Amino acid sequence: GFFSCNQTGLIFANQYLNCELGQVETVTAAYANLLPDAETIEEDEDEPWCSSSFCLRAYFQGMYSSNCTNEDDLATHLALCSAAGCTPGQCGVSPLNQEPRLPDAPLFVTLISVLGNVIDVIWQHSSLARLWARQGSKNVLIQYTVALEGDCVPPAPGGEWVCNQDLGNQTIRYTAAQRVRFSKNLVIGKYYRAFVYGINTNGTGPPGAGFTRHSGPPSIPTALTVKIDGPRGARSSWSLPLDTGDTTQIKPLTLYNAVVLPYPTAAPVSVVVD
Repeated sequence: GFFSCNQTGLIFANQYLNCELGQVETVTAAYANLLPDAETIEEDEDEPWCSSSFCLRAYFQGMYSSNCTNEDDLATHLALCSAAGCTPGQCGVSPLNQEPRLPDAPLFVTLISVLGNVIDVIWQHSSLARLWARQGSKNVLIQYTVALEGDCVPPAPGGEWVCNQDLGNQTIRYTAAQRVRFSKNLVIGKYYRAFVYGINTNGTGPPGAGFTRHSGPPSIPTALTVKIDGPRGARSSWSLPLDTGDTTQIKPLTLYNAVVLPYPTAAPVSVVVD
């Protein structure tokens, strides 16, 4: 009730003051995990306030875990945290009465063919996932799971992808770089699809998806010709390779690198052609 929360607030307020003064008192077993031992307190002027001082963060977490934080308290805590140049998550302030919710789908899932017969899957956090991380929300994402499928058939208009090969999955922490690499059982020219799932304490959210036609280095250009063009020049022409990287001539090429050898004793000249 009201008086119980008032008493709890005074306890945590006193602990906060003692903490800031470097005189951390023993706390009850119920809240022992909220404040570290006194000898763990270290002052580091090079770190920001919210990283070097756990005192106010412990106060906020204690009040919130005791269900003794109201709307006015939360607004005050957020203001103090902002004035200190810290994010709500760094201060341990969670939104009040936030309903448990699954993550939404990750954004911009992209598959990238990498030399060495490798596919990298990259993505971006959703705006909701970034908001939860800034708020210190209890819904904050813990990790992502990335699943890769192979032997896929592109959909007809209005249809859906059909994939017949499960190439496994990988799990990565939310705080890590949003990139995983697959390198087993990949075939140049085949289509692949990836699903990326966000996971928090409430479960697994809907996936973001992406696909690609796996590619590698192009084959050699065709119909190569070289003609003398004046006493000190030459003109060369060629046609597209039969395979521009994905076993077809569909994948666009970015540039050609032509190496000219005018005479055996002369150094080669490299010419880049867009």
